[in-house]
Amino acid sequence: APQPEGYNGPRNIYDYLKTLKKQGAHGAGFKYQSVHPEVTGWVIQRITGQKINDYLSERIWQPMGAAHDAYFVADSNGMGMSGGAMNATLSDMARFGEMVRNRGYFNGRQILDPKTFDLLFVKDYPVKTTEDLYGLSRPGYSYHNYWWIPNNADNVIEAWGINGQMVHINPTTETVIVK
Repeated sequence: APQPEGYNGPRNIYDYLKTLKKQGAHGAGFKYQSVHPEVTGWVIQRITGQKINDYLSERIWQPMGAAHDAYFVADSNGMGMSGGAMNATLSDMARFGEMVRNRGYFNGRQILDPKTFDLLFVKDYPVKTTEDLYGLSRPGYSYHNYWWIPNNADNVIEAWGINGQMVHINPTTETVIVK
């Protein structure tokens, strides 16, 4: 989108990230901020030399046999924004959820290292939040490695989007629900 006349602020996500200042002490509290996955995406792009959308397509989307392309909202440099700007079909998100539920195995192959999921599927992650995010209170939930953890006996993990999108993964009941 064109910048308003006289605008002198950041013109892309990376310029914006450089303006942010540290808030709080590490581990002292929890506050969800989309900047965290943006920085992670930036690091992935710097390490791999690939745009985040190309990297995820090559490493996850194509190997899991996605039926449709996923799309990222891009900044003015054409860089995909990794802090909640991916768009995908419901069926492909279900494929993704099933791949996660199966600890990286899907479509007849091991796509991601199963050890990756040892940190996701935990019974009681210690950092709890009562934060009201997207109008939803989540008492007893934790947030860890970009997943919401309800800390229940089934080791459920959930991904939530700003507009009500959701991937619910229950490894105990072998259930994946997408909305």
